[in-house]
Amino acid sequence: MQVIKMEEVHLTEPLSLAIGFFDGLHLGHMSLINEVLKYKGETKTAVMSFDVHPLCVLKGEKRQSIITLEEKKELLEEMGIDYLLVIHFTKEVAALSPQAFIDEYLNKLPLKRLVCGYDFHFGNHNSGSIEDLKKQSFELIVKNAVMYNETAKVSSTLIKKLMDQGMIEEVNTLLDRPYKVKGTVIHGKQRGRLIGFPTLNIDYGMKYLPKRGVYGTIVEINHQYYIGMANIGMNPTFNDINRLSLEVNVFDFDEDVYGKEVEVTFYLYKREETVFNGLEGLKVQLTEDRKYLSQVMKKYLSQVMKKYLTLYKNNVQ
Repeated sequence: MQVIKMEEVHLTEPLSLAIGFFDGLHLGHMSLINEVLKYKGETKTAVMSFDVHPLCVLKGEKRQSIITLEEKKELLEEMGIDYLLVIHFTKEVAALSPQAFIDEYLNKLPLKRLVCGYDFHFGNHNSGSIEDLKKQSFELIVKNAVMYNETAKVSSTLIKKLMDQGMIEEVNTLLDRPYKVKGTVIHGKQRGRLIGFPTLNIDYGMKYLPKRGVYGTIVEINHQYYIGMANIGMNPTFNDINRLSLEVNVFDFDEDVYGKEVEVTFYLYKREETVFNGLEGLKVQLTEDRKYLSQVMKKYLSQVMKKYLTLYKNNVQ
């Protein structure tokens, strides 16, 4: 898959294109992308998105994301999309009239068909709508919402709400993949090592973290996979940090990986964050957590290994 900045685009072959920010690549977004993939072979397939969330530019918000741009690239490539077309979002882009936006970013492409959601808006103050797109020369396909239940649609907002409740298995269903956080191992307080539970402290950047508590995870380190027990929280027993931490006790692993990038994949929520009366109470609870997770996470590790071996064999072939 090619990643192309819109100011540098020079495509000539007919395109089927899905447009949106795709800030989660969840089931709702996938309905648009799968529609585009129906035309693979007849046309080239593409996704158009912004490099940053519009509200980061318009309101100066520091938004934690469900998916990073790099993750978006990886997933779209796995799905077989030919091009990811990236708009550098600025206040000037936001101020474009609907038709100016269409002329600048759509009509300059060899666009045969455009796929978007029923509620897609664009242009100055989001004044552009489906009706503006219907007036253009390309074919327009409008997809309805994918519903979570009778009243709520699948959306990034809904997924964040579920994450806030620790409903990580439900989140994974709506994403159609396990939730992942990739980050660099940094130095922490190193208390875990004192009680036999050394942890990797992960710099998670601007990724959105689930509810505080303990989770069953699979951790990828140097292309090897391990069961891990992740804790998200503020260390309330000691109360000496000012930002949520992500720490992972990796089972059957004891190597120095400071400065290396690891990937933590969340599968289940074990318990809430708890205040303990000192290190001994914490050690007793962690022992119970580890015993439980070492058993229930085996099936997930097996699934990951099967997928990894399949991808490896396909790449070798």
